Amino acid sequence: TNLPPLRVPPEDALVPAIRRGLSQRMSRAFGGKAILNLAGAKDKLVPYANSEPFLKFLKYAIDPQNGWWREGGLHFEDRVFAGAGHELTPEMAAEAVRFIGDVLEGKIKTHAGGLKSRM
Repeated sequence: TNLPPLRVPPEDALVPAIRRGLSQRMSRAFGGKAILNLAGAKDKLVPYANSEPFLKFLKYAIDPQNGWWREGGLHFEDRVFAGAGHELTPEMAAEAVRFIGDVLEGKIKTHAGGLKSRM
């Protein structure tokens, strides 16, 4: 069964009670974390389009100007590599090394509130 794609709700659709519940869940899952999402645009095993609705919702929530969860302490980067499939290319590996280095050097700031990071 094909389900219709998820849509990012407009900010005014998240009434306070729903926003509170989502904020609590997001704080537990993402609070104080630094996340790098690497994807291949040509990935047929795990197509980017499958996760894109959630990633759009997450980016909307943490938007520095208008996000309803912008104070959650999540640093999120989403990179899609045009020529890559379901693989780790040298460019993706370099991006991962850069990201981990930036986190360890303190260039990427998050704040406490979530569970400890895992790799």
